[in-house]
Amino acid sequence: FQKVTISEDDHLYIPNSFTPNGDGNNDFFYIQGKEIDTESYHLTIYDRWGHIVFESTNLYEKWNGSNNNGEFYVQSNIFNYRLVYKIRGAVDLKEVSGSINLLK
Repeated sequence: FQKVTISEDDHLYIPNSFTPNGDGNNDFFYIQGKEIDTESYHLTIYDRWGHIVFESTNLYEKWNGSNNNGEFYVQSNIFNYRLVYKIRGAVDLKEVSGSINLLK
């Protein structure tokens, strides 16, 4: 038998794609987590050239596929994200990164 330890990271749900086409299904990218400390949350989304297209310190803010200036990306694309957060009651910050498929 192998001992398996479930970490606090398992409380995060980070989707790998979304479809901001206005049909009411999967129109926004957002991270869910029961134990995330809202004071430490910092999400940054980058385009493939490393330019920041979205940044938020609000856990409840959803990304609709536009950049911070409100311009919509009309083509499907892959974006990278970096999330810095802390679990409620913890001392250390954690970092998670990955990619998101924006599908239109």
